[in-house]
Amino acid sequence: MTETAHPFHEARALLRQFQHSKARSCHIRTEALEIFFSRDASHRAPARAAPPAKPSTASALAAPHLATVVDLAAVGSQVRAGEAVGQLRVLDRQAPLLAASDGIVAEQHVAPGALVEYGQTLLTLHG
Repeated sequence: MTETAHPFHEARALLRQFQHSKARSCHIRTEALEIFFSRDASHRAPARAAPPAKPSTASALAAPHLATVVDLAAVGSQVRAGEAVGQLRVLDRQAPLLAASDGIVAEQHVAPGALVEYGQTLLTLHG
């Protein structure tokens, strides 16, 4: 019956082999183990690649028309798609600003009382 070699025994065997070789450095990476040997102290182990960044899920809510901002949801508020996240005033009538998707209000780009143009970003949601 054969036994599976323990990683520490394998590492010692690799170190002995490295000591008797003319190699200046040795870098081995497997799913279970990563080993780096070097004869030169200035030679460092290769940097690991950063994990892939998560795709940004930010969405901007823009003014649907020329209006005055009456109110906007506070930064940090959790909102659902279709929920009112603000109020806009147009010709003495108020209209709700509706969230297009679920998310958290990450940034307010304008303050209440501001006159905004069509397409101007009012809020940023992260979701």
